[in-house]
Amino acid sequence: MRSVKPALAVLAALALALSACAAPPKKTARKTGTRPPATAPQTAKKPPAKPAGKPAARLAPKTAAKPATKPVTPAPAPPAPPAAPPLTPKERYAQALQQLKANQWQDAEASLQVSVKDYPRQTGPHTNLGIVYARTQRKADAKAAFQRAIEADSRNAIAHNWLGVLAREEGDYAGAERAYRQALAADSGYAAAQLNLAILYDQHLKRPAEALAAYRRYEAMTGKKDLRAAVWIAEIESRLPAAAPAPPAAPKAQGPRATPAPAPRTAPPARKGVKS
Repeated sequence: MRSVKPALAVLAALALALSACAAPPKKTARKTGTRPPATAPQTAKKPPAKPAGKPAARLAPKTAAKPATKPVTPAPAPPAPPAAPPLTPKERYAQALQQLKANQWQDAEASLQVSVKDYPRQTGPHTNLGIVYARTQRKADAKAAFQRAIEADSRNAIAHNWLGVLAREEGDYAGAERAYRQALAADSGYAAAQLNLAILYDQHLKRPAEALAAYRRYEAMTGKKDLRAAVWIAEIESRLPAAAPAPPAAPKAQGPRATPAPAPRTAPPARKGVKS
């Protein structure tokens, strides 16, 4: 019995030795103050160096997305007004006369040039176009237009009178007298031509007796409403020799009387012709 126990003890020790060799010991830190083996400190990896050049653009901070809004539908445009219908020849001529009265020479000329084409044989458009030319100092064009008006109607007193005015302005007094007389032959009651004829006799031809008669005919046409004519008549009468008066009765014997001095004469006012 004694020999068995030592043998069992030897076997148990051998078994423990074998088990210790099979499993490696665990490395654990004991609470006895021993430290685990030190390891090399880990260093942060540096980013790769950027190539020299322009600095990298900074990213704009992200903003919160705006809530989507509904698209605004624009209001429909109002319909365009219908185009005005073109003027008829009659309406265009009436428009030209209004422009002529308003002294809108450029507009009147454009309208009348069309009216002349609308009415090539009518005397009115040619006459009014001649007036526009005369008012804008285009005398050659004005004469041509008045001549065309007379060709369309030889009794156009206005065109004859205007030709007389243009002739007088150019110093053609004989032509002016002829034109004024033709105007009066076409219309014996045309006061403008009668006044122009009287002024021509008075101021330019220096024929006072004929001027006086022409002024008096003008007064008869206008009913003596023109005060200028009355002044001009009085001025001519003062210059013309009066008819010899009847011999006065023999005066009573009296002492010598002073003779009044004649009133000073003033220059007559300038006469201006009438163009229409």
